[in-house]
Amino acid sequence: TLGLRVRIPSGAVAAVCIHRDLALGPAPYHLIAAMRAIAPAFRAGIAAWIGSIASRNSVVRMLDSLSDPAMLFDGSGQLLHANPALDRLVGSADAARLRSEAQCMAWTLGASTRRRSQAKLTPDRSSSDATPDGRVVRTVRIGAMVYHLRSAAVGQELLGAEPAVLVTMSASATEPL
Repeated sequence: TLGLRVRIPSGAVAAVCIHRDLALGPAPYHLIAAMRAIAPAFRAGIAAWIGSIASRNSVVRMLDSLSDPAMLFDGSGQLLHANPALDRLVGSADAARLRSEAQCMAWTLGASTRRRSQAKLTPDRSSSDATPDGRVVRTVRIGAMVYHLRSAAVGQELLGAEPAVLVTMSASATEPL
């Protein structure tokens, strides 16, 4: 077996291995040369992966420090993180509805961001929910409370693979007549 192993700071091991049957004899030189050739790229890829994990952890810590509820979604609308302030703001039944609304906003904004980046077009401003800077704003009324949800696309620089969508919310009581 011929391979490369890199131990990451957490103690886990990332490896690429090639196994050759002993009956075939020793590994040919071109196989050893190929492993030596890919070693720097493999190590650089692992270093970039470790850096992206550290970056994601920094973003999570930053979101958790916010006093306003915030949720981070990937471009396809999958929830990546919700900060503790969301649970403090709403009860469990209301949280499900607000998360669903936030996920719809994330899916919509993520889809339009992907279309724009693929087509290199200017932002589509035909949506009634869209503000001039491309953000999406919605108001959800649950009982006596009014929740204002705001979403914005955050770039690839923040999380790496693809743009993400940040949804924040605030609550206010409806004014009595």
